[in-house]
Amino acid sequence: MQIRVMIERSVEPGLYLAYCPELPGCSAVAPSRETAMREVRRLIKDMLTPETPWVPPGATCETIEL
Repeated sequence: MQIRVMIERSVEPGLYLAYCPELPGCSAVAPSRETAMREVRRLIKDMLTPETPWVPPGATCETIEL
């Protein structure tokens, strides 16, 4: 699977920001490009790994195919 990751210098001096435009909230800030990429890669994997969601009492949870 391939997914876009944007990398830019942070407004904070000496830091880099890496983020995935397709996954809101998936971003990492680190002192090097390599570390920012490693962290955002970990976050992307975590966000795309299915897990058992919490379902409130009286509710149901269904999975749909897109």
